[in-house]
Amino acid sequence: MPEVHKCVHEPVSNSSELMADVTDASVYCAEQFSKESVFLRFSLYSDEMEVVNPIGTHRKVHIITVFYWTLLNIPVEFRHKMHVIQLLAVARSCFIKTYGFESLLRDFCEACITLQHGAELDIPGYGKFVYSGSLSFVLADTLAAQILGGFKESVGAANKRD
Repeated sequence: MPEVHKCVHEPVSNSSELMADVTDASVYCAEQFSKESVFLRFSLYSDEMEVVNPIGTHRKVHIITVFYWTLLNIPVEFRHKMHVIQLLAVARSCFIKTYGFESLLRDFCEACITLQHGAELDIPGYGKFVYSGSLSFVLADTLAAQILGGFKESVGAANKRD
């Protein structure tokens, strides 16, 4: 999309002293403009949803976990519109609790690692560019954040194991 290409290749910096967005942070700006390649920033979002009537008998049985990603290089007012948010993965929550999310998000993690080192992409109509980038942050509720971080999935007390 020409609009996204312009946002990525011609980043606009905030001249205000106030930090209104993650892209206004000094770390973000220093990293954005110090690279010889075009720098891409991503956010990852995780949420659980129930696909049946929450009052019915199958409550808490058919829960799915959904992962989305968003490109942070576009302006904040467009960043979380439905046509901009990209679906990454969908799985039943019980499978993620049993098997983990590593295999589900493996391709995304490998792409992030590749982007850290830089990748040359040929964009039709624009030519070849070297892109680098990273995952800036993950948005999730408490339980999902704890699972993604490798911690106990609970907000209660935990006993130390030896």
